[in-house]
Amino acid sequence: MKSSDTIRKAIKDIERTADRNVSKSPSLAANVFDKHYSFEQKHLLVNESTILLEHRYIVYREWFVDEPVAVERKDVEPFLKMQFELEGGSYFEGVDADTTIRIGDKCHNIIFVAEPGGTLFYECSRKTLDILLDQDYFEKLTLDLSFTTLNRFKRFMRQGKTCQLMDVSREITPDMFAVIQRILFCKYKGQLQSLFMDAQIQTLLCLQLDQCLHVRGSSRANRTLDSKLAAKVKGYIDDFPFKLIYIKDLALIFNVDVERLRTVFKKSFGKSLYQYMLDQRLQYALGLLQSGDMQVKEVAYRIGYQHPQHFIKAFKNKFGYCPGSVIVDVIEEVL
Repeated sequence: MKSSDTIRKAIKDIERTADRNVSKSPSLAANVFDKHYSFEQKHLLVNESTILLEHRYIVYREWFVDEPVAVERKDVEPFLKMQFELEGGSYFEGVDADTTIRIGDKCHNIIFVAEPGGTLFYECSRKTLDILLDQDYFEKLTLDLSFTTLNRFKRFMRQGKTCQLMDVSREITPDMFAVIQRILFCKYKGQLQSLFMDAQIQTLLCLQLDQCLHVRGSSRANRTLDSKLAAKVKGYIDDFPFKLIYIKDLALIFNVDVERLRTVFKKSFGKSLYQYMLDQRLQYALGLLQSGDMQVKEVAYRIGYQHPQHFIKAFKNKFGYCPGSVIVDVIEEVL
C-alpha cells in the first residue's frame, strides 16, 4: 500500500499500541501539534504530539524510562520514516533476529520497516522526532537523485524489505537541529503550516542525503575506524572465551549495527564473527577437557550449551574427534 492511507493506518496502529488518555501534555510542541496523547506501561511513560498532513505525518515524542524496557510493536503496515533521536536512542529487532536497526543518541537515519511485529528496546529516557512519509511522495522527492546508497535503499523498499539508508546512524548536525526547532515551534496554521512543514521536511531530507554522500567520501577514515572496532570486538571475545555471546549483544555493547559489525569483522580477520566466537569457545572447551577436571556434560554447560549432544557435534566438526576421547587420553597418560 503506497497511498496516504498507509500513513492513516500507521496512526491507527500506533493508537492501538496501548490504552491512551487524550491529554494536553506539556511538551516543546504543545502549541504546534494537532493532537496530544500520553500512555504508559511498566517502566515507561510516553507523551506524544502529532501533525497529520497529506503524504506525511509528523510525530514528536518524549519517553520517560525508569529502567531498560522492551516494547512489542503492534503495527502491521509497512512504514517509511525520517527518524531523529534528539535525546536517548532506540534499538529495533525484527521477528527475524537478523533484522536490526539502531539509532544512537543525537543521531538520525531514514528507515523502512516492512515486516509486522518486532521489538523496540529503550535503555533510557528519550526525545524523538519522526517524520513518516508516503512512499510515492518519497520517490517523487528523490526522483532525479541517483547514488549507490540511495538506490540500494529504494530498491529494498520496493522489494518490501526492511532497510535503512545508512548502515550506521549519523550525528544530527547543527543545521538539522535548527530545522527541527523550526518544526517544533512553527507559528503557522492551516495551509501556511502545510507549506512551511513541506519546506522543512524537504530541507531535512536534503541534509540527510548530503551527509550520506559525504560519509561515502570518507572511506579511508572509515576503514581505520572499522579496523579499530574489529580489534576491540576480537579482544572482548578473547577475554571471555567461555561466554555464550550473541552478535546482537555485541552490537549493543559497541553501539554499532549488526550487519556492519559482521561485515567489518569478516573483512578484518577473514572469518565470520559467528565462526570466530564458536572457535574460541571450543578451544576453551578443549583446554578444560585436557585438564581432566571436568566431564563432557559439565564442559558443555560451562561454555553455554544447553544440550551436550550439540556440543559434541560442534566439537567433532572442529577437531575431528569426540570430546570424550580427550578425557580418555588424559586418564591413560595419568595411568
